[in-house]
Amino acid sequence: MKIIHFDVDYHINQYLRDQKYSFSLQDIPEKEKLALAQAEAITLKSNSHATNSTLSLFSHLQLIVTRTVGIDHIALEECKKRRIAVYHVVDYGAFNIAEQVFALLLAGTRHIVDSQREVKLGRFSYHNYLSFTLKDKTLGVVGTGRIGLEVVKLAKAFGMKIIAYDIYQNTKAAAELGYRYVALDELLAQSDVITLHAPAMKETKHLINVSAAGPAIFQRLDKQFVLPVEIRLFATIPLGTGLHDRLPALLSVGRETTIA
Repeated sequence: MKIIHFDVDYHINQYLRDQKYSFSLQDIPEKEKLALAQAEAITLKSNSHATNSTLSLFSHLQLIVTRTVGIDHIALEECKKRRIAVYHVVDYGAFNIAEQVFALLLAGTRHIVDSQREVKLGRFSYHNYLSFTLKDKTLGVVGTGRIGLEVVKLAKAFGMKIIAYDIYQNTKAAAELGYRYVALDELLAQSDVITLHAPAMKETKHLINVSAAGPAIFQRLDKQFVLPVEIRLFATIPLGTGLHDRLPALLSVGRETTIA
């Protein structure tokens, strides 16, 4: 079987055999297209957009392996039509992402980044950086899959109260970990901190929006910490809420952690 690997960086290069390329599917150079078209199996990451157009290059393709948990970058209907098998990583590093959530949360609530500017200048005033304690605060978890549940476990250690929203309720986990499911609008209204861990799908696009949640909720969100793992879950954020400045806190470094 002719196998070709895309999106290969120096970290993973040593573990892969066969042909390897650093570029993504949509960036294949013209001079390479004819040779690559003979591939029977390809591996890729989320940088590659396996659309109807990019897949049309591979007339002999039988297998796609994405080295990711998510599969929203692959045209599954096209693969089904062409009988191309698609495999993905069921789970890896959920605890890494959960730890990153709390790294961001603590950095924000403790003003770690902002206060560093004053520290480096040789001055510091706690009056400007009064902290937001996590103990007894309510954490709203949107999406209780593997990552969401790892976040719940860490939140319990901080003494937080936890409510959750998911269309598929894991009642067993809720009983074991001590959280409860509520409607999305109730979660938005009651939470002091909101963290999003739902997959980016057509059904979840703009999951949080003004028409569903109401303008008052977005005004309240201006006083909350929002840690989005997937920014496409948000609809357009109303100007003037202050959320524009905080949403870019989305960081991919949490899922790229090296495990010793």
